[in-house]
Amino acid sequence: MLASTIQKKVSEQFIVYRDADWAFYQSVLNDDRDFSKKIVFDGETVEMMTKSHEHESMSRFVHLIVVEVALALDVPIHSGGSTTLQREDLEKGLEPDECFWIAHALDMTGKKRLDLGVDPPPDLVVEVDVTHAVVDRADVYAAMGIPELWQCRLGRFRASKLVDGKWVPTEYSLAFPALKVEDIGKFVSRLWDEGQTRILRDVRTWAETLKKS
Repeated sequence: MLASTIQKKVSEQFIVYRDADWAFYQSVLNDDRDFSKKIVFDGETVEMMTKSHEHESMSRFVHLIVVEVALALDVPIHSGGSTTLQREDLEKGLEPDECFWIAHALDMTGKKRLDLGVDPPPDLVVEVDVTHAVVDRADVYAAMGIPELWQCRLGRFRASKLVDGKWVPTEYSLAFPALKVEDIGKFVSRLWDEGQTRILRDVRTWAETLKKS
């Protein structure tokens, strides 16, 4: 596809290219890579989103919670951070805010490069949306068959599980069955009012109680 046929829209937070194809998405990834931005492609639209402090703080905070839970429950995890997840056969790709292999953690041992043609997709992905993203990332994750999605959106935290290709709200995590989703939300809601260290001390204490569940 010629770049001249692609519609470009620029705002303060986003650069959006409509009527794009896989080749154009790859060119953005490989030729115009700006690591201060996240890139998503849903088969038609390429969106580049600027990372804000609010976005990154919340994302990393949820990462720390997952680590505390995994340590308390002695569950193996493999953290992939914002690794680019892409499937040419689906013509879709994106970078999650956080991703984890949990049921498949041992399958990722020693892996330095990810190939979703042969490697399993993450068992859990985290998405933080503070600026109304244009592309629906949940649809991309569903197409890739990722089983669990945690979303922090407009101050609300929720978890969903993939059932027959559709996202269904879940009260308990699939990756950590002892973990009640609303408990994570309570910690996240405190993030802007208290120091992270104080909250994480409470997370650690709470995570230890999950062993008894």
